[in-house]
Amino acid sequence: MAKTTKLMDKYDTFIFDWDGTLNSVKLLMFLNEKLNPVKAMIKRSQAHTTMKITNADVKRLVKRKESRGINIGRELFSPVIDLSIYLLTPKLHNGSREALQKLISKRKKVAMFTNGAPYRVLRELRYLGIEDYFEAIVSAQEIKALKPNPLGLELIMKAVGAEKKKTIYIGDMVDDILVARSAGIASCAFSCGFDTHTALERAGPDYIFRSVEEFEKAL
Repeated sequence: MAKTTKLMDKYDTFIFDWDGTLNSVKLLMFLNEKLNPVKAMIKRSQAHTTMKITNADVKRLVKRKESRGINIGRELFSPVIDLSIYLLTPKLHNGSREALQKLISKRKKVAMFTNGAPYRVLRELRYLGIEDYFEAIVSAQEIKALKPNPLGLELIMKAVGAEKKKTIYIGDMVDDILVARSAGIASCAFSCGFDTHTALERAGPDYIFRSVEEFEKAL
């Protein structure tokens, strides 16, 4: 296991998952992720989606700060996948805001790759006042390539001009570790979200933390 200190000395681009990683997991969201058969079916069907990424693809699929619209489109299947998580008030894990602010203060590139529906994730980011913290946001649902398909990470890295060896993906599920590995970048796991510390350790991330606060101190 690599040392868990001075992460900002080693990486220039930090890409985060959302649900369970920065956004605190609620029971309904947990059950949706683990038990929803529709989500599992779509995930299997999108596992091998590939495409040659062009600049036009990046412009069309990556939500950049300067191009995010006020109205977020709603695919018909998205409410089904997210069930009734509209009813949940978003809440950051302790240390999430501080970690993001620390990275931004050091001029690090901060982005997000999430399986969540874009209209819901962007609404939550705006509610919490952190939407502008992220240079680029990609929803795996929107590009029809759910994790561990690495297409979303590849789009983000092209959009922000990231070097693979200087990029790290931070998540809370085994799929997050696998997708980072598939994209050829470092992985970091938080065991305060969906998957257990033991399951995450077995997947072999480059870094693992029990909380976002622990991660923030290691920056």
